[in-house]
Amino acid sequence: MESSAAAPADLLSRSLGTWTETWSEPVTISDPADVGENVAIDGSGAGVVVTWSPRYANLLARIYRPGSGWSDIIDTPQTSNSLLYVHAAMAPDGQVCLSYEEDRYAGNVLCDAGDGVFGEEFSQDHPISVGVSSTGVFTAAWWDANNAGERQVYVSQRHSGAGQTWSEPLQLNTTGHETGIRPQVVPGNAAQASVTWPDRLASGTGASQVVVRSQRPDGTWTDQVPVAPAGMRDVVSALRPNGDLVVAYRQPHDGPLDVRERDGMTWGDPVRVRDVSRQVDQRTELTLAAGGREVTALAWEADLHATPKYRPFIKATIGRNGDFTRPVSLSEGWDYSWLQQIVVTGKGKVDSAWWSDGRRGDSWFGGYHARAWTARRGWSRVTAINGDNTEGWSVVFPALAIGPSSKAWYAYVAGRRDTVRVSHTRGTG
Repeated sequence: MESSAAAPADLLSRSLGTWTETWSEPVTISDPADVGENVAIDGSGAGVVVTWSPRYANLLARIYRPGSGWSDIIDTPQTSNSLLYVHAAMAPDGQVCLSYEEDRYAGNVLCDAGDGVFGEEFSQDHPISVGVSSTGVFTAAWWDANNAGERQVYVSQRHSGAGQTWSEPLQLNTTGHETGIRPQVVPGNAAQASVTWPDRLASGTGASQVVVRSQRPDGTWTDQVPVAPAGMRDVVSALRPNGDLVVAYRQPHDGPLDVRERDGMTWGDPVRVRDVSRQVDQRTELTLAAGGREVTALAWEADLHATPKYRPFIKATIGRNGDFTRPVSLSEGWDYSWLQQIVVTGKGKVDSAWWSDGRRGDSWFGGYHARAWTARRGWSRVTAINGDNTEGWSVVFPALAIGPSSKAWYAYVAGRRDTVRVSHTRGTG
Protein backbone atom coordinates (compact mmCIF):
# COMPACT_ATOMS: atom_id res chain seq x y z
CA MET A 1 0.00 0.00 0.00
CA GLU A 2 1.80 3.13 -1.21
CA SER A 3 0.51 6.66 -0.75
CA SER A 4 0.49 8.67 -3.95
CA ALA A 5 -0.83 12.03 -2.78
CA ALA A 6 -1.21 14.27 0.22
CA ALA A 7 -4.48 14.28 2.12
CA PRO A 8 -7.27 16.21 0.35
CA ALA A 9 -8.03 19.61 1.88
CA ASP A 10 -11.63 18.69 2.65
CA LEU A 11 -10.49 15.96 5.02
CA LEU A 12 -8.23 18.36 6.88
CA SER A 13 -11.17 20.72 7.40
CA ARG A 14 -13.69 18.13 8.60
CA SER A 15 -12.58 18.24 12.23
CA LEU A 16 -14.60 20.29 14.68
CA GLY A 17 -11.78 22.62 15.69
CA THR A 18 -12.10 26.37 15.21
CA TRP A 19 -8.40 27.32 15.24
CA THR A 20 -5.19 26.07 13.63
CA GLU A 21 -1.86 25.11 15.16
CA THR A 22 0.86 25.72 12.57
CA TRP A 23 3.98 23.57 12.20
CA SER A 24 7.36 24.41 10.75
CA GLU A 25 8.47 23.13 7.36
CA PRO A 26 9.92 19.64 8.00
CA VAL A 27 13.73 19.48 7.99
CA THR A 28 15.56 16.36 6.80
CA ILE A 29 18.27 15.55 9.34
CA SER A 30 19.56 12.23 7.95
CA ASP A 31 21.50 11.29 4.85
CA PRO A 32 19.33 9.97 1.99
CA ALA A 33 20.89 6.52 2.29
CA ASP A 34 19.86 6.15 5.92
CA VAL A 35 17.00 3.73 6.56
CA GLY A 36 15.58 5.17 9.75
CA GLU A 37 14.32 2.86 12.48
CA ASN A 38 13.89 3.23 16.24
CA VAL A 39 13.45 7.01 16.15
CA ALA A 40 13.65 8.68 19.57
CA ILE A 41 13.50 12.34 20.59
CA ASP A 42 13.80 14.40 23.75
CA GLY A 43 14.19 18.05 24.53
CA SER A 44 14.71 20.70 27.18
CA GLY A 45 15.23 24.43 27.25
CA ALA A 46 18.76 23.75 25.96
CA GLY A 47 17.69 22.06 22.73
CA VAL A 48 16.48 18.84 21.14
CA VAL A 49 18.16 15.50 20.43
CA VAL A 50 16.95 13.03 17.79
CA THR A 51 18.45 9.58 17.44
CA TRP A 52 17.80 6.75 15.00
CA SER A 53 19.39 3.50 13.89
CA PRO A 54 19.74 2.85 10.17
CA ARG A 55 19.40 -0.76 9.19
CA TYR A 56 22.67 -2.67 9.72
CA ALA A 57 24.53 0.44 10.91
CA ASN A 58 25.43 2.38 14.03
CA LEU A 59 23.16 4.46 16.23
CA LEU A 60 23.13 8.01 14.81
CA ALA A 61 22.04 11.30 16.37
CA ARG A 62 21.73 15.02 15.72
CA ILE A 63 21.35 17.75 18.31
CA TYR A 64 19.56 21.08 17.81
CA ARG A 65 20.53 24.03 19.97
CA PRO A 66 18.87 27.49 19.81
CA GLY A 67 21.15 29.99 18.17
CA SER A 68 23.41 27.42 16.50
CA GLY A 69 20.93 25.10 14.78
CA TRP A 70 21.48 21.42 14.03
CA SER A 71 24.76 19.64 14.64
CA ASP A 72 26.36 17.42 12.05
CA ILE A 73 25.28 13.76 12.09
CA ILE A 74 26.86 12.11 15.14
CA ASP A 75 28.05 8.53 14.69
CA THR A 76 27.96 7.06 18.19
CA PRO A 77 30.43 4.33 19.30
CA GLN A 78 27.83 1.63 18.93
CA THR A 79 28.53 -1.31 16.61
CA SER A 80 25.52 -3.65 16.76
CA ASN A 81 23.51 -4.58 13.67
CA SER A 82 20.28 -4.98 15.66
CA LEU A 83 18.91 -2.24 17.91
CA LEU A 84 15.60 -2.03 19.74
CA TYR A 85 13.92 0.20 22.33
CA VAL A 86 16.05 3.32 21.86
CA HIS A 87 15.57 6.03 24.51
CA ALA A 88 16.89 9.60 24.51
CA ALA A 89 17.16 12.03 27.43
CA MET A 90 18.38 15.67 27.38
CA ALA A 91 19.17 17.44 30.65
CA PRO A 92 18.41 21.14 31.26
CA ASP A 93 22.10 21.96 30.62
CA GLY A 94 22.01 20.19 27.25
CA GLN A 95 23.86 16.97 28.14
CA VAL A 96 22.40 13.90 26.43
CA CYS A 97 22.22 10.22 27.37
CA LEU A 98 20.97 7.48 25.02
CA SER A 99 20.01 3.91 25.84
CA TYR A 100 19.19 0.96 23.61
CA GLU A 101 18.80 -2.81 23.49
CA GLU A 102 21.51 -4.51 21.46
CA ASP A 103 21.02 -7.80 19.60
CA ARG A 104 17.83 -8.46 21.64
CA TYR A 105 19.78 -9.01 24.85
CA ALA A 106 22.25 -6.43 26.14
CA GLY A 107 21.41 -2.91 27.24
CA ASN A 108 23.80 0.02 26.84
CA VAL A 109 23.96 3.68 27.85
CA LEU A 110 25.87 6.34 25.90
CA CYS A 111 26.32 9.92 27.14
CA ASP A 112 28.03 13.04 25.87
CA ALA A 113 29.48 15.93 27.87
CA GLY A 114 27.26 18.54 26.26
CA ASP A 115 29.54 18.54 23.22
CA GLY A 116 27.90 15.84 21.05
CA VAL A 117 30.80 13.41 21.54
CA PHE A 118 29.33 10.19 22.93
CA GLY A 119 31.12 7.57 24.98
CA GLU A 120 29.80 4.32 26.45
CA GLU A 121 28.95 4.82 30.10
CA PHE A 122 27.98 1.28 31.05
CA SER A 123 26.24 -1.83 29.77
CA GLN A 124 24.10 -4.61 31.22
CA ASP A 125 22.88 -8.01 30.09
CA HIS A 126 19.31 -6.74 29.62
CA PRO A 127 17.54 -3.66 28.18
CA ILE A 128 17.97 -0.30 29.91
CA SER A 129 15.46 2.56 30.12
CA VAL A 130 16.89 6.04 30.70
CA GLY A 131 15.30 9.35 31.69
CA VAL A 132 16.33 12.68 33.21
CA SER A 133 14.79 14.93 35.86
CA SER A 134 14.19 18.67 35.77
CA THR A 135 17.18 19.01 38.12
CA GLY A 136 19.53 17.28 35.67
CA VAL A 137 19.75 13.82 37.26
CA PHE A 138 19.84 10.92 34.79
CA THR A 139 18.17 7.67 35.88
CA ALA A 140 18.80 4.29 34.24
CA ALA A 141 16.67 1.22 35.07
CA TRP A 142 17.07 -2.41 33.99
CA TRP A 143 16.49 -5.95 35.15
CA ASP A 144 18.91 -8.79 35.72
CA ALA A 145 18.78 -12.36 37.01
CA ASN A 146 20.84 -13.77 39.88
CA ASN A 147 22.27 -17.28 40.11
CA ALA A 148 18.91 -18.59 41.35
CA GLY A 149 17.15 -17.24 38.28
CA GLU A 150 15.34 -14.51 40.23
CA ARG A 151 14.60 -11.36 38.24
CA GLN A 152 15.72 -8.20 39.95
CA VAL A 153 15.09 -4.55 39.03
CA TYR A 154 18.01 -2.15 39.42
CA VAL A 155 18.46 1.59 39.13
CA SER A 156 21.54 3.80 38.85
CA GLN A 157 21.81 7.59 38.69
CA ARG A 158 24.26 10.34 37.80
CA HIS A 159 24.17 14.13 37.65
CA SER A 160 24.59 15.91 34.32
CA GLY A 161 27.92 17.58 33.67
CA ALA A 162 31.41 16.54 32.71
CA GLY A 163 33.21 14.09 34.97
CA GLN A 164 30.09 12.79 36.73
CA THR A 165 29.82 9.05 37.42
CA TRP A 166 26.95 6.62 37.88
CA SER A 167 25.94 5.52 41.36
CA GLU A 168 26.22 1.93 42.53
CA PRO A 169 23.17 -0.05 41.30
CA LEU A 170 20.29 -0.13 43.77
CA GLN A 171 17.83 -3.05 43.74
CA LEU A 172 14.25 -1.75 43.68
CA ASN A 173 12.03 -4.82 43.63
CA THR A 174 11.16 -6.63 46.83
CA THR A 175 9.00 -9.59 45.77
CA GLY A 176 11.40 -12.09 44.23
CA HIS A 177 11.71 -14.03 41.01
CA GLU A 178 8.40 -13.17 39.33
CA THR A 179 9.24 -9.55 38.61
CA GLY A 180 8.63 -8.76 34.95
CA ILE A 181 11.15 -7.51 32.46
CA ARG A 182 11.61 -4.01 30.99
CA PRO A 183 11.29 -1.61 33.93
CA GLN A 184 10.53 1.92 32.74
CA VAL A 185 11.72 5.30 33.98
CA VAL A 186 8.43 7.22 34.05
CA PRO A 187 8.51 10.16 31.60
CA GLY A 188 7.88 13.68 32.83
CA ASN A 189 9.71 16.86 33.75
CA ALA A 190 9.72 16.29 37.51
CA ALA A 191 12.47 16.86 40.06
CA GLN A 192 12.59 13.23 41.24
CA ALA A 193 12.45 9.93 39.35
CA SER A 194 9.86 7.14 39.39
CA VAL A 195 10.31 3.63 37.99
CA THR A 196 7.56 1.13 37.12
CA TRP A 197 7.66 -2.57 36.28
CA PRO A 198 5.24 -5.54 36.10
CA ASP A 199 5.21 -7.92 39.06
CA ARG A 200 3.37 -11.23 39.41
CA LEU A 201 3.84 -11.69 43.16
CA ALA A 202 2.71 -8.28 44.40
CA SER A 203 -0.99 -9.02 43.90
CA GLY A 204 -0.92 -12.49 45.42
CA THR A 205 -3.18 -13.73 42.60
CA GLY A 206 -0.62 -14.69 39.96
CA ALA A 207 -1.91 -11.96 37.62
CA SER A 208 0.62 -9.37 36.53
CA GLN A 209 0.42 -6.06 38.38
CA VAL A 210 2.39 -2.91 37.60
CA VAL A 211 4.16 -1.44 40.63
CA VAL A 212 6.17 1.75 41.22
CA ARG A 213 8.87 3.16 43.44
CA SER A 214 9.55 6.91 43.51
CA GLN A 215 12.49 8.89 44.76
CA ARG A 216 12.06 11.38 47.58
CA PRO A 217 13.80 14.79 47.64
CA ASP A 218 16.41 13.38 50.08
CA GLY A 219 17.38 10.67 47.57
CA THR A 220 15.69 7.75 49.32
CA TRP A 221 13.01 5.70 47.58
CA THR A 222 9.41 5.02 48.59
CA ASP A 223 8.15 1.51 49.22
CA GLN A 224 7.00 -0.59 46.28
CA VAL A 225 3.27 0.01 45.69
CA PRO A 226 0.84 -1.04 42.92
CA VAL A 227 -0.32 1.62 40.48
CA ALA A 228 -3.30 -0.37 39.18
CA PRO A 229 -5.33 -3.46 40.13
CA ALA A 230 -3.92 -6.83 39.08
CA GLY A 231 -4.74 -7.99 35.57
CA MET A 232 -5.25 -4.53 34.04
CA ARG A 233 -4.17 -3.98 30.44
CA ASP A 234 -2.01 -1.33 28.74
CA VAL A 235 -0.86 0.32 31.95
CA VAL A 236 0.88 3.65 31.19
CA SER A 237 2.16 6.37 33.50
CA ALA A 238 3.47 9.95 33.43
CA LEU A 239 4.81 12.52 35.88
CA ARG A 240 3.66 16.09 36.30
CA PRO A 241 6.30 18.82 36.78
CA ASN A 242 5.37 18.92 40.49
CA GLY A 243 6.07 15.17 40.85
CA ASP A 244 2.47 13.91 40.95
CA LEU A 245 2.17 10.53 39.22
CA VAL A 246 -0.70 9.82 36.79
CA VAL A 247 -1.58 6.28 35.66
CA ALA A 248 -4.04 5.05 33.01
CA TYR A 249 -5.09 1.48 32.26
CA ARG A 250 -7.77 -0.57 30.57
CA GLN A 251 -10.10 -3.05 32.18
CA PRO A 252 -9.75 -6.62 30.76
CA HIS A 253 -11.74 -7.79 27.71
CA ASP A 254 -11.84 -4.41 25.93
CA GLY A 255 -13.26 -2.83 29.06
CA PRO A 256 -13.40 0.88 29.93
CA LEU A 257 -10.44 3.11 30.71
CA ASP A 258 -9.54 4.27 34.21
CA VAL A 259 -7.16 7.03 35.30
CA ARG A 260 -5.64 7.26 38.75
CA GLU A 261 -3.44 10.00 40.23
CA ARG A 262 -1.06 10.26 43.15
CA ASP A 263 -1.12 13.69 44.79
CA GLY A 264 2.16 13.87 46.66
CA MET A 265 2.21 10.37 48.15
CA THR A 266 -1.57 9.95 48.49
CA TRP A 267 -3.40 7.96 45.81
CA GLY A 268 -6.84 9.08 44.67
CA ASP A 269 -9.70 6.85 43.56
CA PRO A 270 -9.79 5.72 39.91
CA VAL A 271 -11.69 8.01 37.52
CA ARG A 272 -13.62 6.33 34.71
CA VAL A 273 -13.15 7.69 31.18
CA ARG A 274 -16.60 7.26 29.69
CA ASP A 275 -17.01 6.58 25.99
CA VAL A 276 -20.69 6.81 25.06
CA SER A 277 -20.29 5.27 21.60
CA ARG A 278 -21.49 1.67 21.73
CA GLN A 279 -19.89 0.84 18.39
CA VAL A 280 -16.37 1.65 19.47
CA ASP A 281 -14.04 -1.16 20.40
CA GLN A 282 -11.39 0.44 22.58
CA ARG A 283 -8.22 -1.15 21.34
CA THR A 284 -4.67 -0.86 22.59
CA GLU A 285 -1.77 1.58 22.39
CA LEU A 286 -2.71 3.92 25.22
CA THR A 287 -0.64 7.12 25.22
CA LEU A 288 -0.60 9.30 28.35
CA ALA A 289 0.91 12.69 29.14
CA ALA A 290 0.63 14.93 32.19
CA GLY A 291 1.64 18.57 32.43
CA GLY A 292 1.07 21.78 34.31
CA ARG A 293 -2.23 23.25 35.49
CA GLU A 294 -3.47 19.75 36.37
CA VAL A 295 -3.93 18.84 32.68
CA THR A 296 -3.85 15.17 31.68
CA ALA A 297 -4.11 13.96 28.07
CA LEU A 298 -4.96 10.38 27.11
CA ALA A 299 -5.12 9.05 23.55
CA TRP A 300 -5.74 5.57 22.20
CA GLU A 301 -6.37 3.55 19.08
CA ALA A 302 -10.03 2.62 18.55
CA ASP A 303 -11.96 0.61 15.97
CA LEU A 304 -15.54 0.58 14.69
CA HIS A 305 -17.38 -2.71 15.29
CA ALA A 306 -19.67 -1.91 12.39
CA THR A 307 -16.94 -2.16 9.77
CA PRO A 308 -16.04 -5.54 8.22
CA LYS A 309 -12.31 -5.01 8.71
CA TYR A 310 -10.01 -3.34 11.19
CA ARG A 311 -10.11 0.45 10.60
CA PRO A 312 -8.36 2.15 13.50
CA PHE A 313 -8.76 5.81 14.37
CA ILE A 314 -7.47 7.98 17.21
CA LYS A 315 -9.57 9.07 20.17
CA ALA A 316 -8.52 11.34 23.02
CA THR A 317 -9.78 12.85 26.25
CA ILE A 318 -8.52 15.75 28.37
CA GLY A 319 -8.59 15.69 32.16
CA ARG A 320 -8.46 18.78 34.37
CA ASN A 321 -8.46 18.42 38.14
CA GLY A 322 -9.67 14.83 37.78
CA ASP A 323 -12.64 15.59 35.49
CA PHE A 324 -12.32 14.13 31.99
CA THR A 325 -13.99 15.40 28.83
CA ARG A 326 -16.08 13.22 26.59
CA PRO A 327 -13.62 11.43 24.23
CA VAL A 328 -13.36 12.91 20.75
CA SER A 329 -12.06 11.51 17.49
CA LEU A 330 -8.83 13.25 16.52
CA SER A 331 -8.58 11.65 13.08
CA GLU A 332 -11.74 11.93 11.00
CA GLY A 333 -12.30 10.74 7.46
CA TRP A 334 -9.22 8.57 6.96
CA ASP A 335 -9.34 4.82 6.47
CA TYR A 336 -6.51 4.11 8.91
CA SER A 337 -4.98 6.16 11.74
CA TRP A 338 -2.48 4.95 14.31
CA LEU A 339 0.97 5.59 15.87
CA GLN A 340 -0.43 8.40 18.05
CA GLN A 341 1.83 10.45 20.32
CA ILE A 342 0.77 13.09 22.85
CA VAL A 343 2.52 15.65 25.11
CA VAL A 344 1.45 18.32 27.61
CA THR A 345 3.51 21.44 28.32
CA GLY A 346 4.13 23.00 31.70
CA LYS A 347 1.36 25.54 30.91
CA GLY A 348 -1.17 22.80 30.13
CA LYS A 349 -1.18 22.94 26.30
CA VAL A 350 -1.66 19.56 24.57
CA ASP A 351 -0.13 18.51 21.25
CA SER A 352 -0.92 15.19 19.56
CA ALA A 353 0.40 13.72 16.30
CA TRP A 354 -0.24 10.49 14.38
CA TRP A 355 -0.12 8.79 10.98
CA SER A 356 -3.22 8.55 8.75
CA ASP A 357 -3.84 7.21 5.26
CA GLY A 358 -6.80 6.31 3.05
CA ARG A 359 -8.14 5.82 -0.44
CA ARG A 360 -9.89 8.29 -2.72
CA GLY A 361 -10.86 6.40 -5.90
CA ASP A 362 -7.76 4.58 -7.12
CA SER A 363 -5.36 6.86 -5.25
CA TRP A 364 -3.89 6.37 -1.79
CA PHE A 365 -3.05 9.41 0.30
CA GLY A 366 -1.50 9.75 3.71
CA GLY A 367 0.87 11.49 6.03
CA TYR A 368 1.58 12.64 9.56
CA HIS A 369 -1.08 14.87 11.12
CA ALA A 370 -1.56 16.81 14.35
CA ARG A 371 -4.05 18.59 16.55
CA ALA A 372 -3.57 20.78 19.61
CA TRP A 373 -5.73 21.60 22.65
CA THR A 374 -5.83 24.51 25.06
CA ALA A 375 -8.25 25.20 27.88
CA ARG A 376 -9.41 28.42 26.24
CA ARG A 377 -9.80 27.24 22.62
CA GLY A 378 -10.38 23.49 22.87
CA TRP A 379 -9.16 21.23 20.05
CA SER A 380 -7.64 22.72 16.91
CA ARG A 381 -8.29 21.64 13.34
CA VAL A 382 -6.20 18.85 11.86
CA THR A 383 -2.85 20.03 10.50
CA ALA A 384 -0.80 18.07 7.95
CA ILE A 385 2.79 18.00 9.23
CA ASN A 386 4.08 16.48 6.00
CA GLY A 387 2.49 16.43 2.58
CA ASP A 388 4.95 14.19 0.81
CA ASN A 389 4.45 10.66 -0.45
CA THR A 390 5.08 8.01 2.15
CA GLU A 391 4.83 4.26 1.90
CA GLY A 392 2.09 3.34 4.36
CA TRP A 393 3.14 -0.12 5.40
CA SER A 394 6.72 0.90 6.14
CA VAL A 395 5.80 3.63 8.63
CA VAL A 396 8.13 3.57 11.65
CA PHE A 397 7.01 4.66 15.11
CA PRO A 398 7.47 8.45 15.25
CA ALA A 399 8.39 10.37 18.40
CA LEU A 400 7.07 13.58 20.00
CA ALA A 401 8.71 15.69 22.72
CA ILE A 402 8.74 19.19 24.21
CA GLY A 403 11.75 21.35 23.37
CA PRO A 404 12.85 24.99 23.77
CA SER A 405 10.09 27.56 24.42
CA SER A 406 7.73 24.65 25.22
CA LYS A 407 7.24 23.91 21.53
CA ALA A 408 6.29 20.38 20.45
CA TRP A 409 8.95 18.69 18.31
CA TYR A 410 8.07 15.72 16.09
CA ALA A 411 10.54 13.27 14.52
CA TYR A 412 9.39 10.78 11.88
CA VAL A 413 10.63 8.65 8.99
CA ALA A 414 9.59 9.76 5.50
CA GLY A 415 9.91 8.44 1.96
CA ARG A 416 10.48 4.73 1.66
CA ARG A 417 12.02 4.56 5.14
CA ASP A 418 15.02 6.45 3.84
CA THR A 419 15.03 9.83 5.64
CA VAL A 420 14.44 11.14 9.17
CA ARG A 421 12.60 14.46 9.33
CA VAL A 422 11.77 16.88 12.14
CA SER A 423 9.09 19.55 12.51
CA HIS A 424 7.97 21.68 15.44
CA THR A 425 5.01 23.83 16.39
CA ARG A 426 5.45 27.53 15.67
CA GLY A 427 3.52 28.72 18.71
CA THR A 428 4.83 28.35 22.25
CA GLY A 429 3.29 26.21 24.96
